[in-house]
Amino acid sequence: MRSWQDNREQVYNVVATLAATLVISATVTGSRPSDVVAAVADSVGLTSVDVWLRSGAPPFISASMRQLHDGMVIATVLLFVFMALVPVMQTRHDDEQLLGLRLIRLLGSPAASTLWILLLIAAQHGSLRSDLAAWRSTLSAIAAWAVAGVILACVAYASARRSRAQDLIRPLLAAPIRASWRLLLGASTALIAVLLAAIAFPLAVASWMCALESDSARRSRRQADETLAQLWQPPSGAKPMA
Repeated sequence: MRSWQDNREQVYNVVATLAATLVISATVTGSRPSDVVAAVADSVGLTSVDVWLRSGAPPFISASMRQLHDGMVIATVLLFVFMALVPVMQTRHDDEQLLGLRLIRLLGSPAASTLWILLLIAAQHGSLRSDLAAWRSTLSAIAAWAVAGVILACVAYASARRSRAQDLIRPLLAAPIRASWRLLLGASTALIAVLLAAIAFPLAVASWMCALESDSARRSRRQADETLAQLWQPPSGAKPMA
């Protein structure tokens, strides 16, 4: 149990990287993740795995369940919205905390890895190309509305400044601009977290290969720090006068 608690993040990173690789490969080739695995197995000589995946796999793998695909796509969208909005809502009165703590915690979070697993299940039971096209269309519409809003805000502020009423319109523009900026920041950080989750394991391997300290030395230093922390006692206060 202790070993699982210590290594579960690394294990989940491996799973997320594999899921992301299969999702991207299946989407590019127009096949299913199981077909990608079968092709790789056949190329390395594991013909039994190839035959099992193509003809002997259980219905959950071999069959295409459109309802399950749609459910996983919806769950993916909801999880991404959750990742983008929750840090923003928790720090709605503190911009410094949003930038310094809440959004940074998304990077490397299990939620970003879970999103790739949901996409893997969705890709197994239906193509993601139509969903990607719909997401691209939605993002384009949001970007167009955002650009139009910025232009209107600039025009309104320029008109108010010309009439020397900028002090009246500035509070009206401040709230929507601040909300839009925070939402954009949350969505961008969530997207970066998802992209990093896809390469978390290769990054961890590269980081370990470039480390200047061995694992045993790192563990020894950590144990020494923990021992010193346990031995150190904070001052109990001023001594009573005799």
